[in-house]
Amino acid sequence: MTASPTSANGLYALILSVFLLATLIIDPPVAAAADLVDVANIVRTRHCGEASLPDKPLVASAQLDSAVEAVADGAEVNAAIAAAGYRANSSASVRVSTSRGKDDAVARELSEHFCHLLADPEFADIGVYRRGKEVWLLLADGAPLPAPNDADLLDRVLGRLNDIRAEGGRCGGNDFPSGPPLKRSSELDAAARAHAEDMARNSFLAHTGSDGSNPGERASHAGYDWRVVAENVASGQTSPDDIAATWLDSAGHCANLRDAKYVETGIAYALNPGDGRDIYWVQVYAAGN
Repeated sequence: MTASPTSANGLYALILSVFLLATLIIDPPVAAAADLVDVANIVRTRHCGEASLPDKPLVASAQLDSAVEAVADGAEVNAAIAAAGYRANSSASVRVSTSRGKDDAVARELSEHFCHLLADPEFADIGVYRRGKEVWLLLADGAPLPAPNDADLLDRVLGRLNDIRAEGGRCGGNDFPSGPPLKRSSELDAAARAHAEDMARNSFLAHTGSDGSNPGERASHAGYDWRVVAENVASGQTSPDDIAATWLDSAGHCANLRDAKYVETGIAYALNPGDGRDIYWVQVYAAGN
């Protein structure tokens, strides 16, 4: 494959790339014993048309290796990816069967029939599995989860949501004027965090907690003396724009976000990778007595 400046095996990869290119041209009877990831990357960067060559090689993923082995055993692709703990925006699987099962033959099949997938710059990671004369590849674009309690992410999410409040707008059939920014409350942060952790721990999405509590009770339990209180919840989002779009798409959540009667907020998320939702968000809105 094309050597990366940070690769410890850069010279090996360069030699391998030249060697495999030769095998594709002269078709020798004895195939090169090359790593399948290198084979895929040589096809990706050398044999799929000058106009569509990605500038980054596919990166080997142990999680996708596990997933593609499960696919070879008959598992559904999305289920196998989720079970392996990989969070994908998109994915594609490839199965190649050759008479010899050698790497030069695999490379030729990939070049002739699967360039549209291998050259797709959307895909960044790859998992590979070989069984006899058959090879399976799994290509994916990862959507990594944030670190727990990332203060910078929470600040950016709140900043995006406050920008929306400042714009004003329509939620369902109601118009909301421009509103002031919400101010963080440590007590409301605690209430939001408790509910996010409850949902993540028990894999559910609701305003009622696993103990039967509602948003007002959780705010009171955290020590906030509230006059009005509301709550937004969501799951699966990893960026400020994603969480904003989710709540704007729901009339009730949108109204909570834009309503100027709420002046303070708490916001939190919690993680449960691999449960199907992966990340759980809570924002509490309130005004105190």
